[in-house]
Amino acid sequence: MKKLLTQLNRSYHLFYLLMVFVAEIGLIFFIFPGESRFKYEFQKGSPWRHETLIAPFNFAILKTDAEIKSENDSLLATYTPYFTLDTLVEASKVKDFSASLSKLTDANPAFRSIKSISTFPQILQNIYDSGILPQSISTYNELNGKSEIRQIRGNKAIKIPIKKIHSIKSAYLELNDTIRKLTGKYHQELIQKINLSDFVAENLNFDEQLNRDEKKQLLDGLSSTKGMVQAGERIIFQGDLVSSEKHIILESLKKTYETKRGDNIEYFLVIAGRIVVISALIALMFLYLIFYRRELFDHKRKLTFIFMMIVIIVFMAALATKIDAISIYMVPVAILPILIRIFFDSRTAIFALMVTTMLIGYFAPNSYEFIILQIFAGIVAVFSLNKLHKRSHIVFSALWVFYRIQEFTLLWL
Repeated sequence: MKKLLTQLNRSYHLFYLLMVFVAEIGLIFFIFPGESRFKYEFQKGSPWRHETLIAPFNFAILKTDAEIKSENDSLLATYTPYFTLDTLVEASKVKDFSASLSKLTDANPAFRSIKSISTFPQILQNIYDSGILPQSISTYNELNGKSEIRQIRGNKAIKIPIKKIHSIKSAYLELNDTIRKLTGKYHQELIQKINLSDFVAENLNFDEQLNRDEKKQLLDGLSSTKGMVQAGERIIFQGDLVSSEKHIILESLKKTYETKRGDNIEYFLVIAGRIVVISALIALMFLYLIFYRRELFDHKRKLTFIFMMIVIIVFMAALATKIDAISIYMVPVAILPILIRIFFDSRTAIFALMVTTMLIGYFAPNSYEFIILQIFAGIVAVFSLNKLHKRSHIVFSALWVFYRIQEFTLLWL
């Protein structure tokens, strides 16, 4: 019975170790940035600290956000908005107006002497042809700075000067003024018989969906590039200052490099290589614990703590590479050996630090510099804790060392 329990306990421990190994590889694999990382770091106005850079492939020079915004604004400033004309409204109102005038002249013989009364429906028709908006032109932001609109009538779009467009109020006033000039002394009596406002209604409406689609089509037609760099062309010499023009070219190369994937075979080879690198480094950590710190390897909580710390630091580094405002050197990698030294020992702390920095170095810009700097900082942190014994003092010291190391890192850069 005792043998069986021992065997079961051993089998459970082996299964747990296998799960930790697989989970560690899986977590780090998914944490790794999916795209290839650009291996150079640069800043506008600073010297190019790397070797002379030659274009590895053809790539387009991308326009800056400011240039794209300026072109978009210029294009939208010349854009003529679309308004839809409702022909059914004008046909109905003009017909009703004509019928009312006929009834009026039949009932009042005095109005027959007004020779121009037959032209009143055409006057109203002309007003409707120009278009009547529900509100005044000044209330439409889309018309600010515009001199004309595109009026959609059926399947056709014609340009109409804005000064010819009416609101309901201005359309009524124009109809009333025109009729007053033509009727003279009969005007007051006529408008008492016919309420002109009954025949003035909106027939022009801003088509939001159509205008949105048209603007999108115009903006999509703008090019986001402004030239090409050919493969083999020199981009910048070592030591040259990164000027504004060079900075744009380098940013274009970086974006192209990070989004370029190649064919399926190359992609799967990259995936396989990434898995091999991660597996090898995690296996090294396991082998170290098996041969040199067996008591940690056999203790589930301690083992899990070490590997979870590695995952957390790698995750923070991967997150920093995706946020432009945060430098990867600001990631507190040095806190990993400090914590492992506090709870375990110096050799384990330094070995875990080496494994972690090599994992991060896989995707970090200037990976060689990053690995050397972080290993040096971590070793300094571990050695600084050797003479401390009380755990409370060690924690405060760890925070102080972490602050000093980060300050040193920023000065280095």
